[in-house]
Amino acid sequence: MHIIGGKFKKKPLIAPKSDAVRPTTSQLRETVFNICQLAIEKADFLDLFAGSGAMGLEAISRGASYATFVEQSRDALHVIKQNIENLHIRPQISIMGMDVFKALQRLKEEGRTFDIIYADPPYGKGLGKALLEWLDQHPLLNENGLLFIEEADLIIPHLHVLEMHRQRKVGRASLSEFRKK
Repeated sequence: MHIIGGKFKKKPLIAPKSDAVRPTTSQLRETVFNICQLAIEKADFLDLFAGSGAMGLEAISRGASYATFVEQSRDALHVIKQNIENLHIRPQISIMGMDVFKALQRLKEEGRTFDIIYADPPYGKGLGKALLEWLDQHPLLNENGLLFIEEADLIIPHLHVLEMHRQRKVGRASLSEFRKK
């Protein structure tokens, strides 16, 4: 696995050895960053259920000014920290080693907002729907911001602030893109 674009293109990344973590494929990362290529420069990027951190690291490589990683797994957190050290980008990063919903609450309390939010929740637990409901009720996404959720069979609740922009299959993955109404 490696960074696929930007200033760290072709730099290797390590991934957790756990079967519980599914690193986002290069094809899906390329799709996401093609969609947000005009928004990534100087963006504040939030990587939820971060795994190896590949999405947030790719964002920094392509010009994001800051990336926040949220991951609960100790093994994955160790890998994210190793990848950050290997790229020498610590000042542009924050890491939250906790449950995603607790982290979102803390970010809200701190008044943080993001230009791009990417979430890759574990499949089959309904976390994508719960995440959509939470983000629809709490203003963490900036105006003109982009929200991506990678989840097969995502159940989309009734939304007041967010709206589905596009859903697509990328390889075996399903990617849903949301924007503010």
